[in-house]
Amino acid sequence: MLRPVIAFLISPMAVPLLLAAYFFVPGARRTGLDDLMNVVIALVAYAGAFLVGLPTYLYMREKKWTAFWIAPIAGFMVAVVSWYVFIGLSPLLFGLFLYLLPRISQPEALLMALYPIGPIGAITAILLWLIARPDRPTTGADC
Repeated sequence: MLRPVIAFLISPMAVPLLLAAYFFVPGARRTGLDDLMNVVIALVAYAGAFLVGLPTYLYMREKKWTAFWIAPIAGFMVAVVSWYVFIGLSPLLFGLFLYLLPRISQPEALLMALYPIGPIGAITAILLWLIARPDRPTTGADC
């Protein structure tokens, strides 16, 4: 059971790393708060991984839905759900960032959910799957 714990501690860090790389793409929107936003994104990534991703992982493992191809689909969906929860709660929690985020009802929220949020969630889930290897039975060597 040590591999899933390690996977859930390491894989969410891919989110701020990938978004930091996204900021360096030519034409990407830059603000003076990118570093602070990356810290907030890391916190949201870990919250999403534990509050949405962990129950999803446990449910899928219980149902034996552990094939590799399922991981990116589940990761995409977990990231989109986490994104919408984040922008829904952001006025309450992060009034400072309110002007940087689209509203839930705006098309920009959906566009950001489809790219880059969803694909980053898929990559994170692939990383989690590669570390946790839920397709393998738990043995004494994993503990």
